[in-house]
Amino acid sequence: MTKDEAMKIAKDLLDYNPETGVLTWKNVSNRTDRYGMKAGWVDRTKGYRKIEIKGFSFLAHRICWLLAYGEYPKYEIDHINGIKDDNRLKNLRQATHSQNCMNQKIKVNNKVGYKGVHLRKDTQKYVSIIWKNGKCHYLGQYEAAEQAHDAYVKASVVIHGEFANHGEFSTI
Repeated sequence: MTKDEAMKIAKDLLDYNPETGVLTWKNVSNRTDRYGMKAGWVDRTKGYRKIEIKGFSFLAHRICWLLAYGEYPKYEIDHINGIKDDNRLKNLRQATHSQNCMNQKIKVNNKVGYKGVHLRKDTQKYVSIIWKNGKCHYLGQYEAAEQAHDAYVKASVVIHGEFANHGEFSTI
């Protein structure tokens, strides 16, 4: 059995509630012990919900997309609010890898506290940069971190559009 075949079987095995984002097991004759139970587990390393079907491990959000739209997603699935196991349909959208990266929150190793900003040690000025499609765009040097972040925010709205994320997520 291939991964594609296992994915097609997911339609027969799982129900999806687009309002809650929960996948539950259908009443399948050979696995009545699972009927109605929430499917899968949350991977502790990445935070995504995963489901095993016929020996293959699937990301739950990709199955949700398949069940909601009838086709396997062509691109990555972006969680709009950044919560990796929130698989409500209104929180999922297809995205290129670059777009998905645009919607990341601030990195844990960021020492300045603002997305797109770092302190340049030789000048003691705050540098603002933004990335798109693997290219770094320099936005300037500033006396204060807040000024550099303001430049990042303005640029991200223009450059990243609907995928703009200024370091935190809002609730949807």
